Amino acid sequence: MPKSALRILHVTPYYFSEQSVIGGGERYVNNVCAAVRIASQDPETRSDVLSFGSSAQTMAMGSASVLNILPASADHLMSCAGAAFDKLIDDYDVVHIHQCLLPFGFFVAARARMAGKVVIGTDHGGGESPLLEMFPVVGGMFDCFHAQSQFAAAAFTQMKTPVEVIRGPVDDLAFPIDFRLRDPDKIVAVGRILPHKGFEEAIDALPSGRQLTIIGRKYDNRYFDFLQGRTGGKNVVFETTLDDAAVKARIGGAGLFVHTGLHRSYDGNFHAKPELLALTPLEAMCCGTPAVVSRAGALPELVFLDGCRVYSDRDDLAQLMGGFRSGAGAPDPAEINADVVAKYGLKQFGLAYLNLIERLIAGS
Repeated sequence: MPKSALRILHVTPYYFSEQSVIGGGERYVNNVCAAVRIASQDPETRSDVLSFGSSAQTMAMGSASVLNILPASADHLMSCAGAAFDKLIDDYDVVHIHQCLLPFGFFVAARARMAGKVVIGTDHGGGESPLLEMFPVVGGMFDCFHAQSQFAAAAFTQMKTPVEVIRGPVDDLAFPIDFRLRDPDKIVAVGRILPHKGFEEAIDALPSGRQLTIIGRKYDNRYFDFLQGRTGGKNVVFETTLDDAAVKARIGGAGLFVHTGLHRSYDGNFHAKPELLALTPLEAMCCGTPAVVSRAGALPELVFLDGCRVYSDRDDLAQLMGGFRSGAGAPDPAEINADVVAKYGLKQFGLAYLNLIERLIAGS
């Protein structure tokens, strides 16, 4: 039982920064901390982050969270071990491990379990340790796994550890509704430039007279070259260096957001977990922009949101890109925003998440 106010430590191999990784799994950790701040009735509740980098740093995240960076590499586990690591863990009641199925995740879980902490794990699709297949009993180091979707929950079926599905969170405060006049002919897609994002699907389906803007950091130059060669004279713009403010402006001024995740990418590789939640279409809907998404991973679960449609093939995508957009077949932006915030927003997630932790502490 915690001695005073609840203290939660999120341990993640990488953090959301140009100095680490700009990706959804990294932003997700920040979102959970924001959800705890919004939902907690106790202003002393802590939800902090531990990650790794080239030098030791401590920096504020919002009004009540801290990012601790230790000089180590998550790819070299012994560099993470030591007094500083164990002391940080010892200062918290709950240790929530992100990318929990990697060797890194089991290493942190073992240290947290030995320290007597409540241990939670979340998978973000980064891979799985071979130990898991050979010895599923290692899942017993966790008190609970948290899954951000029903699709994400499937990763834990071989273990007996309980799994709790809490959808979201999307940071609806960082991506508020945009009431500016939208251009219905502008379509936006956001994501890291990686093959499983399937941006070529949107390029191929782009209707005549519409502009597609693809926004994301280049993490695969070969794939980026492939996409550029795929445009065939269509009105496609690539933005690879935008900051958050500029990304929000592009999304908020567009008539439609498209997310084209794939299980089988252009190079023939199969991706088992291409989208475990898909933050970017949720962020777009928070801005009031309607979204069209593929059937990969957890994306079909977004179909019950007012502002979202799911396509089945390229022809279906082309039809939706031509018809389902702001000012045409989509709901009003305020309706889109209200629905996604109610089902995936910070407060609803934070309340359910804190309730889960309360139950885990009571049973420990």
